[in-house]
Amino acid sequence: MKSITLGPEGTFSHQATRTLNPQGTLTFAGSLEEVFSRFIQEDIDTAIVPLENTISGFIEETVINLLKYNFPIVEELYQPINHYLSGWGDPEQAKQILAHPHSYEQCHKTLQRLLPECEVIDMPSNSQAAVELKAKRDPHVVAIVPAMSARIYALPILQEGIQDAVSTVTHFIALGKKSTLPTGDDKTSILIYSEENKKYEGQFVEIFKERKLEVIDLRYLQVDEGKVSLYLLDLVGHHADQEMQKALKILENLYPIKLLGSYPRHRR
Repeated sequence: MKSITLGPEGTFSHQATRTLNPQGTLTFAGSLEEVFSRFIQEDIDTAIVPLENTISGFIEETVINLLKYNFPIVEELYQPINHYLSGWGDPEQAKQILAHPHSYEQCHKTLQRLLPECEVIDMPSNSQAAVELKAKRDPHVVAIVPAMSARIYALPILQEGIQDAVSTVTHFIALGKKSTLPTGDDKTSILIYSEENKKYEGQFVEIFKERKLEVIDLRYLQVDEGKVSLYLLDLVGHHADQEMQKALKILENLYPIKLLGSYPRHRR
């Protein structure tokens, strides 16, 4: 099986892909947009992308591409996240931090305490920060990197576990080119186009509760600078189940929806 994910080597996406597809072939993309565009064009079986982090929230680029393309979710993984501060000199002398925006947000409070005067340089991925750090070898530059990147690129570790929360988790999803069959322990994810409204939220939930379908979670999000408002609804069950089909039909008669897929449920 061949998979594509965000690179270069050593990203959290790389780590998640090796968990989901340990023996398969792996290719890397330079951005999440490239992951999706190459997935539709090339002979690749799965694409593994981050969807949401417990601190920094939804990965907007992933959500936008889920709306743009019609790849079903076929698998999921909840992966614990630990960030490392890496550099070639004394961190007190650092003037720049190389960091992916989501990684920086997950470590913001810690870094404000440790390095309050540092300029933050945005990186397209955690591993790209590692690559840049190794290329510069500048004692005034530090980077936020995963342990896997530090090991691959032989980087010195200045401090471990710099994320603001002790328990930080990223939800990864694997996309396929055809839907999975029911397993008996499935999860279905749906995007609902709607403005934030408590009344609507109650209506979403009631449609499924009336058919004895369990709602796992309902989260509101906005993308495209607030121009697109959505709810992500996660349910127990498969979209092929008879009662689920009835509920989805009622929901789509009331609101525009996009079925993201049904897939084996991963227990945290």
